[in-house]
Amino acid sequence: MGGFSGMDQSAFRTSRRSTAIQGEDIRYDVILGFTEAIFGTEKDIILSHLETCDTCGGSGSKAGSKMRICSTCGGRGQVMRTEQTPFGLFSQVSICPTCAGEGEVISEYCRKCSGEGRIRVRKEIKVKIPPGVSKGSTLRVRGEGDAGPKGGPPGDLFVCLDIEEPSDIKRDGINLYSTVSISYLEAILGTVMQVRSFSL
Repeated sequence: MGGFSGMDQSAFRTSRRSTAIQGEDIRYDVILGFTEAIFGTEKDIILSHLETCDTCGGSGSKAGSKMRICSTCGGRGQVMRTEQTPFGLFSQVSICPTCAGEGEVISEYCRKCSGEGRIRVRKEIKVKIPPGVSKGSTLRVRGEGDAGPKGGPPGDLFVCLDIEEPSDIKRDGINLYSTVSISYLEAILGTVMQVRSFSL
């Protein structure tokens, strides 16, 4: 049986990958005070993420240098492996491990990013916390995740909120509940009690 041995080599000579790959999202945990959660606030957070290298523009190659054809796949971006099976020859096509499907490899690396196309940067950003957030809420900050490879768009930053809640106050949506103990006589005659409140 011939299996797939007759497969034409040109069948997998597809065009190089050109779709931009988006960067990874980042999670950042923030603990809010009870008052901050009720009335809202603004938090300064220090973020470490990957940004596109401003020297090479994400290509990873030295300025003025040219890309060279990948010697593993011959510029096709894919490689074909053929195996002998009980049913004949079986050919499997996969993305080239050397050039990651690009068909070309860098001849001279960018010195700033060492060919990665991205550099790690620490930056401080302001995150606005809206009033009335609850424990477990997540805020999305677009474009503050890791930059994508080869100049691809960045992912997003997800700020996950935790809240320090006082033991004597219960919260239900926008309402706050406080439980106080009074005597039997106070219950009959009435009384004035001091309860805890929150304000800006």
